[in-house]
Amino acid sequence: MVKRAIGMMSGTSLDGIDLVLVKIQGVSEKTTVEVLKQETIPFDGLLVEKIKEAMDIKTSNVKLLT
Repeated sequence: MVKRAIGMMSGTSLDGIDLVLVKIQGVSEKTTVEVLKQETIPFDGLLVEKIKEAMDIKTSNVKLLT
């Protein structure tokens, strides 16, 4: 059986969103994962500043998280 999966994350560096498309085959010890496509979509400066503001304990509030 062959499956495809998409992964998405943003790390603490705030450089952007990392995306990956992989093909997964096999089971248990015979499982293989092949990266089919990967890309980083960078954050622009304004978005980085908004994220930092939302993460800062002194400036954060619920409205910033929506």
